[in-house]
Amino acid sequence: MTGENPQTKHPRDAVAASAAVPGTENAPVTSTVSQKADEALSAAGAKTEQAAEAARAQARAAGAAGKRVEEKARTGVDAGRRKVSEVSEKAVASAGTAWDTVREHKVAVTSAVAGLLTVATASFLAGRKSGVRATGPLTRLTGGKL
Repeated sequence: MTGENPQTKHPRDAVAASAAVPGTENAPVTSTVSQKADEALSAAGAKTEQAAEAARAQARAAGAAGKRVEEKARTGVDAGRRKVSEVSEKAVASAGTAWDTVREHKVAVTSAVAGLLTVATASFLAGRKSGVRATGPLTRLTGGKL
């Protein structure tokens, strides 16, 4: 019921026509109302077009900003990937060096222990020989009584 005259139940044109001053023609009032409506519609269309253009400009700006963010993110991911690769290579190299050191350390420790045992055995045997007096066969046979 919006836009209708409650008394006559006619559309807007009837309301505009009934708004005319008695004694004058309805045509100039109707044309003036139409012109104003057309002007308002044109102004609204222009405002709508400006708003649409502003929205398109905002969308382009957001798209450009999105592309910049995407590029920065891609650069950051690539840098991170390179850093992880470098760190893992260093870790593998360090682990290899450490394993070589441990393996060589085992060999060195084993060699040192074997040498120490050889020296100790030789010292023990040399000490035993030096502590024994030279005796003849008859003394040895009788257990040192003769």
